[in-house]
Amino acid sequence: MKAISRTAAAGAAAMILFTGCTSLPDHTRTKDSTMICAEENVSAYIHDKYGFEPEVLDSFHVTTNTGRDTCHVQVRVANGEEQFDVLADVYSENPEAPDIQFSDNRQRHEIEEGFREWIDEQLPGLEALYLESGSRFFADYFTELYEKDRLMDFLGGQFFYFNAYYVDHSFEDESQLDFLEQLDEADVGYDCKFISCYSKEAVEKVKDYSFPNGYETHDFTPYIREYRDGFRNSNGKDKSRYYKFNVHQADGFMYSVLESYYYGPFAEIGEEYELEAYPAMDFDDDRKAVSPCWYITGEPAYLRIFIPKESVDYHGYQRVLSGSAPHSYDIVGEYVWKDEYRVYSEDHPFDIRDSSFIIEEGDYFVFDMELKGEKTADNKCESLIGIFETDGGKYTKEHPDYRDTWE
Repeated sequence: MKAISRTAAAGAAAMILFTGCTSLPDHTRTKDSTMICAEENVSAYIHDKYGFEPEVLDSFHVTTNTGRDTCHVQVRVANGEEQFDVLADVYSENPEAPDIQFSDNRQRHEIEEGFREWIDEQLPGLEALYLESGSRFFADYFTELYEKDRLMDFLGGQFFYFNAYYVDHSFEDESQLDFLEQLDEADVGYDCKFISCYSKEAVEKVKDYSFPNGYETHDFTPYIREYRDGFRNSNGKDKSRYYKFNVHQADGFMYSVLESYYYGPFAEIGEEYELEAYPAMDFDDDRKAVSPCWYITGEPAYLRIFIPKESVDYHGYQRVLSGSAPHSYDIVGEYVWKDEYRVYSEDHPFDIRDSSFIIEEGDYFVFDMELKGEKTADNKCESLIGIFETDGGKYTKEHPDYRDTWE
């Protein structure tokens, strides 16, 4: 029998989108030869690793998000009252020499706790830890046996994603993370973020997010004050980068300043900036605003706006707000309300992303905009923001200036 590390197995899975490894088996289907092969060989793997003979309860193919079976077989086993899952990649069913990659999730919580204790010893004050092994598809499954007093030996040769959460902690000093050299010496690959939140309550809001791309943290700036990242793989170690987010409070919403528009590569938020905002109270019901609206004035800038979800009236469209984009809403964008009628500007002076890029994160709806256009007497720009219900362009037919594409 052949068992290899999960890091190697990750490559084979990289092109498939999985629903996860907790799918329920379909008892209406007959077990195929791959499932039978996995069941017949799983006991030897468990005995070699843990020293006991498990009871095989069931097995089934891991499925994609479209319901199609994959080559990955999940075997449910038991040791007395304890139950856990084993993942089997069967490459050869030859009864004389089966080629199977096994991993299991029995020690997942022990590994996380051991890693957490190590980080907190090196940098005290750890509030929460998010940890994944090298494959994001099967992040809870490990091949090697974990022993608490041999953490670095277990981690060696593997790759991990992890986020370490702290409260009101400055990571500007890079030397605080010198202890990561212990991972380097043990040949551990990692992609990590040391994140400082404003409060313990803020940690609870973000601790379960993986943030696989650094810019995704920028959607959570009402909770995250700053972070420092680290990365090492078989090709070497990247220089650590530091990000500090300055989120500002306006009258009813929050905002930050971006260095570039539309999720520029690792756009750093943090520029000090003063925005004047006051409520826009002169909207009638026909305009279908589903959030408060504000007139805003400030220097030309790229802004990220955070509107509290509790201030948005869903109007019965809650079913579309559960994902990443509430498509039944649009932001006042190229169209701007002015002097009680709608004005469309050909040069897009108030350019705001469309509704497919309004995202729902934590307690906020989040979107980006560029504040530009006609200047005020003191050389500042003026615009209006708010979330409006879309209805296929009903309002465009009431005014002479509108885009033909808005039908």
